[in-house]
Amino acid sequence: MPALIFDLDGTLIDTVYAHVFSWQRTLAEAGMAVDGWRIHRRIGMSGGLFTRAVAREIGRAIAPEEAEALQRRHEELFQELLPERRACPGPWSCCASSERPCITRHRDLRQAP
Repeated sequence: MPALIFDLDGTLIDTVYAHVFSWQRTLAEAGMAVDGWRIHRRIGMSGGLFTRAVAREIGRAIAPEEAEALQRRHEELFQELLPERRACPGPWSCCASSERPCITRHRDLRQAP
């Protein structure tokens, strides 16, 4: 029986630690030192939610333009850290919290029947 599973990027395609490291470096470049465990617990949030949550936690205001710039930088670093992803065997997946280019790359990993 065919099925569709909505994956929060990192469950069926192992990307969690690349996201943690790229967010940590992105934030550090912007003068925001954030421990990896604080980032890890938020992986699965959209980039917009993530940046707002981290800003609240460290007590720093982030303008929408800065949040967008942080998300773009995160994606650049993420691509450097993990240019190729390996799909785990099993059902086809869709990264519900990801931006369109990420979803497309993950979809392409999974050759849906």
